[in-house]
Amino acid sequence: MRDARSVVTAALGIVWNMGIVVIVLAVLVAMSSKNWNDSFVDAPENTPQSIVSVSGADRARIALEVGEGKAYSHYILEDKEGKELLLVTYSRSGSLIVTLGEAFPIRPGYSATIDGFYNFVVANGGLDYRLKLRPGGSSGFTVSNRSEGLRDGLGVNVAGKLVHDPSVID
Repeated sequence: MRDARSVVTAALGIVWNMGIVVIVLAVLVAMSSKNWNDSFVDAPENTPQSIVSVSGADRARIALEVGEGKAYSHYILEDKEGKELLLVTYSRSGSLIVTLGEAFPIRPGYSATIDGFYNFVVANGGLDYRLKLRPGGSSGFTVSNRSEGLRDGLGVNVAGKLVHDPSVID
């Protein structure tokens, strides 16, 4: 039991730190981006945008919207060479997915819904590390090897019991 708690504690520490990195990178990219190439963004026309100088840094404020008849919109932040740095997907229901782009060899992603469900994934080669947090429900951490079809997980079920089961977060 002690080993399981250590694993969960270590996994949560890693995920927390990576989540902070993703958020900080998103803020830094948004603050440092001066030129936007709208041809890669399928956000609705006339989406409000502004660039404001704050403490010597430029900041872009973008209102996330979903076009009529669409389920979601993608917002892509790129570097000067056109490499994707950050992909933000915003759904009509208000859920948000933030993923580091193709410029990064390891691409962590984070999603959140309005009702408090959180998901953090790091994909590295054929391995996926996933943490799901659900208010009042089961939460857990899984590691998957896609090429070999292997998966294992550790989590907490609805009753608050520690469970060693990869399906705990399905």
